[in-house]
Amino acid sequence: TQDRMLSGKHFSILLMRWDPVNHIVSYANAGHCEPLLLSGTRPGFRTNGEFPVGLRTDTVFHDEILQLAPGEALLLYTDGLTELRSEGGALSGTDLLVTIARESNSVQDLVDSLLAASGRRHFDDDVMVFRLKRDRAVS
Repeated sequence: TQDRMLSGKHFSILLMRWDPVNHIVSYANAGHCEPLLLSGTRPGFRTNGEFPVGLRTDTVFHDEILQLAPGEALLLYTDGLTELRSEGGALSGTDLLVTIARESNSVQDLVDSLLAASGRRHFDDDVMVFRLKRDRAVS
């Protein structure tokens, strides 16, 4: 029996597990913003998400596995971060996120820099940002 309260509803979710011993991130993405890998050798968005939960009944969700090298970071965020509008109405977008994320030393730096670039004092939408960074190897 289908729940009438949930009928026609859908949501995005990114479920992640971190193995700190082997520096491995395993995750499944169901329609959520694409994680951003911050790396000097293989940067970019991890474009492997499935449809949001509840949107299609035939969706099969897959685990993705990523091993972080020393100094690499993975940035997870909600769309409130990339849909920040400047005072002129332009969206901040993913290009600005990539540029600022590469230069930021912390999540607070990232948020402050995005707001400064937009000329705004606050976000229009709710924002969640999570940064997982592997320490550089100690020599």
